[in-house]
Amino acid sequence: IDNKYVIKGPVLAQALPEFCEAFDILEIKSKRSFIYETCYFDDDAQSSYLHHQQGRRNRVKVRMRRYAGTDLCFVEVKLKDTRGATIKKRLPCSPAIYGRLDGKSMDFVRESYEGHYGKPFDYELSPSAQVRYRRMTLVAKTGGERMTVDSELEFDDGKTSCAISPGIHILETKSSCGNGLADRILRGLHQ
Repeated sequence: IDNKYVIKGPVLAQALPEFCEAFDILEIKSKRSFIYETCYFDDDAQSSYLHHQQGRRNRVKVRMRRYAGTDLCFVEVKLKDTRGATIKKRLPCSPAIYGRLDGKSMDFVRESYEGHYGKPFDYELSPSAQVRYRRMTLVAKTGGERMTVDSELEFDDGKTSCAISPGIHILETKSSCGNGLADRILRGLHQ
């Protein structure tokens, strides 16, 4: 279960001592934060977006995520199961095709959707939004809880772009019960 929090820098600073005590930070090649670039795909009617907002059970989210500074790029398809849990399927792809779905990528999207829902994928997809941000990942020293801290968010839909103030962070906690240690720390700070 994931919980998302939008917090300002001072609140994060207040939570840091407890976070440091309970979590380790993911470090790869001496780096602790990483740039993520994500391109979302939708049809002209914005069906994916609208189905998500309406809470439909049979819905799909298609995105391509590139990890800047690496050779990693994936096409990702998110679907819902009968209990409402998210199923994520990923296909590695070349960073050179970032932002467009080639034939192999579209085949993967169709097969994922049709295999899960048992009906054809009838959507013509094109890029609908791009998001770029810096992410740190924290992992609990005990148990399987994780938390991501996103900052420097930038959005672009092809017509308009905007950036979020650098003092604002999006925290997403990921725990089996939705009431993990990070959630309790943040609630203690009235978040």
